[in-house]
Amino acid sequence: MKRKFLIFAILAIAFANGYAQYSVNMSNGQTLPIDGCLHPTGTIYDDGGPSGNYSNNFDGYVVITVPSGITINITGSYDLEGCCDYLYVYDGNGASGTTLVNGVYGSGTINVSSTTGHITIRFTSDYSANPSGFALSYTCSGVGQNCINAPTGVTVSNITTSSAQVDWNATNTSGPFMVNLNGNISTVNTNTLSLTGLNANTHYDLAISSVSDNWAPCCTARESFRTACGTMNPPMQESFDDYGIGYNIIPTCWTKLLNYDDTLNEPQIVGNPYSSSPGALRMYCGSNNDGNHYSM
Repeated sequence: MKRKFLIFAILAIAFANGYAQYSVNMSNGQTLPIDGCLHPTGTIYDDGGPSGNYSNNFDGYVVITVPSGITINITGSYDLEGCCDYLYVYDGNGASGTTLVNGVYGSGTINVSSTTGHITIRFTSDYSANPSGFALSYTCSGVGQNCINAPTGVTVSNITTSSAQVDWNATNTSGPFMVNLNGNISTVNTNTLSLTGLNANTHYDLAISSVSDNWAPCCTARESFRTACGTMNPPMQESFDDYGIGYNIIPTCWTKLLNYDDTLNEPQIVGNPYSSSPGALRMYCGSNNDGNHYSM
């Protein structure tokens, strides 16, 4: 009952699209990754596999990843303990993503999808009762193109305030390749590229595809980098609002030389209290006992 019909259906889809069937059993205490470009269709089982029952005291994850824009669809059925074993599906990488399936139990079916590039499946069980579990099939639509000359292993090196060196691997290293740097596209006939004229302390997104593959999502290599910090000349302004909150979060191009106070980890970026803006750099002044804090 657990999986026979589902297995036959997925096998038919997989072989019709030229891909071998892929399956994975969840593992307790682990997060198992699935690369949707390498395995665009498959089946995810509880740790009991296609025919066994799941374990008690279980907590595990599976994360499916594809380039953003490709649709991941999850369908299947589950047979779990009626009160205390739960199946979750999140739209994103980890449990912080939008909840698509919120801790279902008992028996039922699932049919959800995502285009954000990640889907996370989590299963938990308690100490008693372990029915047959679940079998969830997944498909990553739009992956079906076989890459002709996909770039791999992109590295960015020799980064300065205004330049960087980009290298990658490919079957035919003479390309031609298309390079997209923050929306600016150029074509090159080599697998190495010297970028010049960049801005200091700037984030750059890089995408590389062979002309033959024409930006097919799973045939496109992506990398990001930030240029080095230049000389900061006064006057200058820093809000400290774009980095998050915490003692170990340091704004780009700033260096924390030491912790003034080992307990409070000053200075640190905080929200309220002790600040008038959404974020501020809180400084500590005085002894550990006087409680004086100042924001800037």
